[in-house]
Amino acid sequence: MGELYTKYNFDLNLVKRNKTLVVICMKYDEFLKYKEIKDLSIINLGLDLSRGLKEYPMEFRNSKVFDELTNILARAQTEHILVKNLDILFNPEYKLNILNYFINLSRNRLVFIEWPGQLKGRELEYSEINYPDYHKYNIDNYNIALVK
Repeated sequence: MGELYTKYNFDLNLVKRNKTLVVICMKYDEFLKYKEIKDLSIINLGLDLSRGLKEYPMEFRNSKVFDELTNILARAQTEHILVKNLDILFNPEYKLNILNYFINLSRNRLVFIEWPGQLKGRELEYSEINYPDYHKYNIDNYNIALVK
């Protein structure tokens, strides 16, 4: 189900109509040179989420990640959001399915995420296979648009 685009042939209107999560497999500012997107908030998730979580004792942070994440993204009052620095979400203790979370969020507004790993063939990878934060997602299992 995952659709592959380049920064040159990406169809913003089609993605909006289909309410599809957009995974940017390059630096977001390079993508934005080619596609002007009005009413866009850029969220530095690593910074914002770490600030929110530091308010909780270590033993409660795992249970507060989802709440803090939801609050951060809800504060963006724009039609489109771009989320960068997602690395914090790959913490194995959080046990999040990152793609599913952002796919669900995309039902209400257009969401772009800057992928912090690699696209290898039809798989998104984060980290390296022997590390505890390693994740691999077959894009055919998700309703997403990837821009490479």
